[in-house]
Amino acid sequence: MQLAVDIGNSACKLTWMQGEDPAKLSIAHSVRFTHEQLRSGEAKKLLPRSDAGLPVPVRAGVSSVVPSLVDPMRVLLLDAGISDVRMVQPAAAEFFPTRYRTMETLGADRYCAVLAARSLAGSPVVVIDCGTATTFNVVDREGYFRGGAIAPGIRTAFAALHRHTAQLPELAPAETPVFGDDSISSIRSGVLHFTRLALIGMLHEAEEITGPNAPVFVTGGNAPVLKGVGLAWPQLEFDEYLLARGVIFFLHFTS
Repeated sequence: MQLAVDIGNSACKLTWMQGEDPAKLSIAHSVRFTHEQLRSGEAKKLLPRSDAGLPVPVRAGVSSVVPSLVDPMRVLLLDAGISDVRMVQPAAAEFFPTRYRTMETLGADRYCAVLAARSLAGSPVVVIDCGTATTFNVVDREGYFRGGAIAPGIRTAFAALHRHTAQLPELAPAETPVFGDDSISSIRSGVLHFTRLALIGMLHEAEEITGPNAPVFVTGGNAPVLKGVGLAWPQLEFDEYLLARGVIFFLHFTS
């Protein structure tokens, strides 16, 4: 049993993963909690009990984009009996060839998602991560990570429209037509369908690097929203646990 930890911009997610082959891991358990629950110690109550039949992981990998939460997470994991805790550090490596110029600033979340997709599907491959930010990531035909794009995520865009206007309400995602017939549906269309169509446009642009028919992985908390409004592409796969798989691949390649 191994534990993949994702400290994201909006929440923390812990995934217990079972199996010897990183490409064939099964999801044994998953827990999600807020940053405040981690800081306050309340997150400890959300972890599975020792008598629940779930083995204590032999090691944990931590992908974090929030540096201030790394130490509280270490304490939580050590208290849970996990002594081998390893931080994901993005860097060029034999298992992660790259032409990205600033690997030292590459987010661990992007790194893990790309590592997982490339390890599972080979090259070329595209990864779309739909979280607080929507990121678009490209691996070329030679297996090199080429970079991509970072844009506001769906909920971030809804919040920004509300915060920076005088009268627009802050909305949550919901099904909506492409062309809204009132203000609410127009706002939803502007966020959801603009995002969907922008991603389709980016996939067309990426074909200059990947060629046609490259596998596309979509992950992140807002992925189901985009799936619901019709995001589609040949060889597109939605994988809720792609980042967690990447954490385990990192442990595998660096052990």
